[in-house]
Amino acid sequence: PLTFTSATTRIGLPLLFAGQSQKEFFVNQAMGILDALHCRAVVASRPAPPDAADDGDCFRVTAPTAGAWAGREHHLAVRIADAWHFVAPRPGMMLFDAEAGCLLAFNGDWVSADAP
Repeated sequence: PLTFTSATTRIGLPLLFAGQSQKEFFVNQAMGILDALHCRAVVASRPAPPDAADDGDCFRVTAPTAGAWAGREHHLAVRIADAWHFVAPRPGMMLFDAEAGCLLAFNGDWVSADAP
């Protein structure tokens, strides 16, 4: 038989397993992550959580981290059900920072293209 880990390998979506209770929690969490990441954009880049964030808001975590984001440099922080969920970036991942107005790519660090 096939065996699965508890999350997908690329963006860490939670997987269901036979006999699991509260499956709706895991499905809803996965849908929240997909909803936040499908447009490949973040609200802004920040070292710490903003004072107010709406469900679905996605931020790029920058150093030096603080508060609930401590130790999560480079991750994407997604607000789901009034809690922060973190997605580790993968090489080649690209996103648009709406506040800075620039496209970023990840290859060990988030970098933006130089202006022509």
